[in-house]
Amino acid sequence: MLGDLAAFPVAWFAAVTTAMVLNRATLDDFYPFASPGGTVYSVMSILVVLALAFNGQYSRRAAFWEEVGVIWRHVAMAALLQFALNFFVQVSYTRVIMLLAWFFVLVTVPAGRLITRELLMRMGWWRRKALVVGDGEGARQACAAMRHERHMGIEVVGVVTTSGHVSWAAECGPGFDVHSATEGIDNIAIKLGCEVIMVALDRDGAPQAERITRALRAKAFEIFVIPPMHGLPVQGMQALHFFSNDVLFLRLQYRLLSPGARLVKRSIDVVASAMLLAAFSPLMALVAWRIWREDGGPVFYTQPRVGKDGEDFAFIKFRSMVKHADAALNAWRTDKPELFQRYEESNFKLADDPRVLKVGQWIRRRSIDELPQLWNVLRGDMSLVGPRPLLRRELSRYNPAAMTLYEQVLPGITGLWQVSGRSDTTFLQRANLDTWYVRNWSLWVDWVILLKTFRVVLSARGAM
Repeated sequence: MLGDLAAFPVAWFAAVTTAMVLNRATLDDFYPFASPGGTVYSVMSILVVLALAFNGQYSRRAAFWEEVGVIWRHVAMAALLQFALNFFVQVSYTRVIMLLAWFFVLVTVPAGRLITRELLMRMGWWRRKALVVGDGEGARQACAAMRHERHMGIEVVGVVTTSGHVSWAAECGPGFDVHSATEGIDNIAIKLGCEVIMVALDRDGAPQAERITRALRAKAFEIFVIPPMHGLPVQGMQALHFFSNDVLFLRLQYRLLSPGARLVKRSIDVVASAMLLAAFSPLMALVAWRIWREDGGPVFYTQPRVGKDGEDFAFIKFRSMVKHADAALNAWRTDKPELFQRYEESNFKLADDPRVLKVGQWIRRRSIDELPQLWNVLRGDMSLVGPRPLLRRELSRYNPAAMTLYEQVLPGITGLWQVSGRSDTTFLQRANLDTWYVRNWSLWVDWVILLKTFRVVLSARGAM
């Protein structure tokens, strides 16, 4: 809470500094109470923190981007309320400072939380050890989620197996203990110093999960029950419980399949792609000239890809390889079978592909070769965010259920695969990420993926 409170004056300081650079503020503006608008901002800051506390932000742990979503909603409401008050009550204020301050709050509060928690984890005050009970897919996903969301401060240090075998234990890294349920779950947790126990048994283990939670409820452990949800949309899921009835309803939402959601997403795609094409047109002209200058071949590379409803469309990229690259690839089947096998096993990409042009290495590293796909978005072949468009030869590697989901939406320029390692991920991981996106889509998920895309492009992580 104190970190969030401190983030608001930091945002104000950054806003005034920026406004001074623009000649729209003076040194007196650094003191927020010097103006009625600054006073209202200070009061709103306290109200936002109180609202976050009432929402449970300081009493329970959640995934980082879930917290950011809650923070941004509260900050947006506070900013709108302040501007409404300023309009109706005629409070004097500098619009530039106020706009910048609330904009910077969107950054300083989440960043402040990350910094604070990192410091607390290094001092050992935020970290809590957890024990996972289970050895199936649910348990594996629980461990993976905690590794991914390390700033939640919950570290899985061991797993209790009910079958005697954990095939995925190596994924959890060194120091990860595997124990048998015969040792006693509470005894194992005490020995490992665990405060949290996560019961993650698969569908056939429901009766056993009930017995385990009943036995542990009198102990001083925080217990999480992780139901088998693989293949279901978990984002936006609503839990319903009833007075005097021992039953829990989970309401599912396939939001991307609703006509209203599709209309909103398509409207954003049209407006954003048109603006981005206009903004990047000078860069695209420069890249086109560089490609033509290097080998005199065509600037664009088009390829049939599978889109919505399983129909082919012309997928456009800047050409990053030599002319007749496809013919060279086909020749590898007989001339260089080991190289062709490595190409297939690495998700149809090679880090040292000899066919790549010099300019191609640069535009690939920064994903500039993808910019012509904005035209695909404007035409309606693709979306800004979505599953990666498939080649016909890749369809056989998708299972039927995943393929059904894929064909119901537009493929995207960026997506979960691109922000999760791109060429560092396997084809199976890519398919799982794409189907997760379709099941769990929301405007917030798209926004998070776009934010992560900027980071990936700047770092060139996973690019080939």
